[in-house]
Amino acid sequence: MKFRVTFRPAFIVVLLMLWASSAQSLVITEMAIGPRSYMYFPNEEFRGLRVLNRATEYTLNDGSTWDSGAGFGTINSANLDYYFVDGGIINYVLDVAIGDTVYDNTDFNSGNHSAHGVLASLEPFVLRAKLGSTVASSSGSLLLVENTETWYGEPRFNYFAASVGSHVPFEVSYELTHGAVWDENVFDTQFSYIIDGKIVFASVPIPSMPYLFLIAFLSFCLARKTSQ
Repeated sequence: MKFRVTFRPAFIVVLLMLWASSAQSLVITEMAIGPRSYMYFPNEEFRGLRVLNRATEYTLNDGSTWDSGAGFGTINSANLDYYFVDGGIINYVLDVAIGDTVYDNTDFNSGNHSAHGVLASLEPFVLRAKLGSTVASSSGSLLLVENTETWYGEPRFNYFAASVGSHVPFEVSYELTHGAVWDENVFDTQFSYIIDGKIVFASVPIPSMPYLFLIAFLSFCLARKTSQ
């Protein structure tokens, strides 16, 4: 005995319209935190090395982006706790405790978008660089502590794709300028640097609206032809 399962065109169209409708809840999949230039001043609590920069650009799950605009937040900086050299790689352990807030920012973009989030450290914050080079980097995971919407509300407010309590990966680099290099004495001096990096909340994009409507139209035509 053979069974043939068919779907009426209207049913297919309704399903695709529901899919398209759900796609309108846009969330942030990735957040750029640079590039930006700053100065480091040794042993100054509020003018140390920025652990993470404020967001500069947000990527949404439809592939679109929006730039950081007006907003407010906490500037989190750190100084050197200690360093060690291993195989030509110098490791700088900063005075960031596990559980410390390393990112706290609220953003608004010309009335079109808004974002807010708080992230905390899950592990020691360590910069690694080839001894004598100009670029140091750090990577790992952060704890998403808070992601409450601003007064913009949805859909102008974009939540992160990850839920509160998630561990989200990050990577950040620090490039020294004006002839400075990463060595045993760099944190005893004043220096300029460029911070750049990203925090990733998800990596699965959704189809764009024109693509969804094209699928709906083709499915409708195919289903109609099959039913005849």
